[in-house]
Amino acid sequence: MKKLLLLLILFSFSLLSFAQTKYINKDFVNLRSDTLITDSNILARLRLGTEVFVISSLGQWSQVEVDGTQGYVSSALLSDEQRTVSRQQVVRHEESVLICDSNSAYAYHNHNCSGLNRCRHDVVRISIAEARKLGRTPCKICY
Repeated sequence: MKKLLLLLILFSFSLLSFAQTKYINKDFVNLRSDTLITDSNILARLRLGTEVFVISSLGQWSQVEVDGTQGYVSSALLSDEQRTVSRQQVVRHEESVLICDSNSAYAYHNHNCSGLNRCRHDVVRISIAEARKLGRTPCKICY
């Protein structure tokens, strides 16, 4: 019994030594309920600089906890240092739009558009001018 208790304690310490704080390094990263990329498994969209607690990592995915919610994010979208957007990089809210960061996406959206729920990739905030340079047109749902 004592050996079992000692093993449990050692196992707990080994888990704690792996667990670490990381930061989201891209704007609008999807927190997913599993590692499959589907519309239905998005739990939340995390902003640049959001602090997450890494529970485990396997391959290209990390299991994380943020604000009491556990889920998965791509390990490539995590960094050891917290990045924030400088004042010069901020696009004024009313001049910015959201796009789905996908090669097949064709529209830009306002900040409350339900059309973004279909995006299986990251959602990125850019200026309207940048969206137009990329060939994006206004979404038929929100514009």
